[in-house]
Amino acid sequence: MNIKWTAFIGTVVILSCLTMAGVVYSGTGDQAIIEGTILIERQDKAHLSTLVKVTGQQAISSALEAVPGKVIELELENEDGYLVYGIEVASADGSVSSVEVDAGSGKVLLVEPGNNEGKQEGLLFGRDEEDEMDDEQDD
Repeated sequence: MNIKWTAFIGTVVILSCLTMAGVVYSGTGDQAIIEGTILIERQDKAHLSTLVKVTGQQAISSALEAVPGKVIELELENEDGYLVYGIEVASADGSVSSVEVDAGSGKVLLVEPGNNEGKQEGLLFGRDEEDEMDDEQDD
């Protein structure tokens, strides 16, 4: 009877440890922490643009190497306190992926796989066909 009791207590201890490990792991979340090369101290957009060392076109080239497709949005962003280009890329299958490119090195820091819910053809750099038609009418 002593062996059964020891086995039971051992099983309870092991299951408790596994449960605690699962709780700790689940608390860390699924988001990757991005570490870029340009630390942001101020948030205003005018200030952000003075800090970049990589052009938007260079960032787009890096993003398209990681995710082939058509760029539909490019924006300077604060990601975890670092300056990055947030780039959305539409793939041939219609899915839209988000790519974070370091504004200091041009290195791809994160790719969030696409979904089919996002923006569709006709969008480029956050502008859609209606914006372009409005611009043409203004001329």
